[in-house]
Amino acid sequence: MKKILFTFLILIYSHSSFSQVFSYGIVTGVEMFRPPSTNDKILRVGWDNYHLNYGVYGEYGISKRFGVKFELIYNSKSIQIWSSNNLYAKINYIDFNSNLKLNLGSKYNKGFYLVTGGRVSSMIKNDNNFTNIDDINNYKFNNIDYGLQFGAGFRFVKYIDFQLRYDNSISEFLSYKNEKAKYFSLNALIYIDLEKILN
Repeated sequence: MKKILFTFLILIYSHSSFSQVFSYGIVTGVEMFRPPSTNDKILRVGWDNYHLNYGVYGEYGISKRFGVKFELIYNSKSIQIWSSNNLYAKINYIDFNSNLKLNLGSKYNKGFYLVTGGRVSSMIKNDNNFTNIDDINNYKFNNIDYGLQFGAGFRFVKYIDFQLRYDNSISEFLSYKNEKAKYFSLNALIYIDLEKILN
């Protein structure tokens, strides 16, 4: 995480000619997630399961209407598993999100916009209470998870965006014998544009 932040700071102070079309900043928000009903044989979780997440982003405006947005976000998910052993796990991820942005305002980064794209999540930590050898062997967590995203947002002051985004995993992050667990989530995010603040 320290290396990621260090690289991000280097990018902030090294940009010059791209300041008109390139912006960067920090992002934080809340993710609420749950599995679809087909996964109820494995996971026991509802909409009360939510966590804070935070990270950094970079954005490049290709034209007045279109741009690309890249994010590195740290998040965690707590899950309970249908089991007589009362199994649970807290999993920490680093998400890389790559989205195409359609600007609906009069100028780029002003007014409403839509985003859509993909996510790649890498598991960096898994805290669980698995002690039974059968549980350890039967419940398999994938180190990499993939998802598709779409959402909408708007810039309500000069350097702050608010965005609502839906995320649907397209790969299972947990499997148990022949059962596969996916999830979908809703994200409420705040973006702070440091390029606007510092220049």
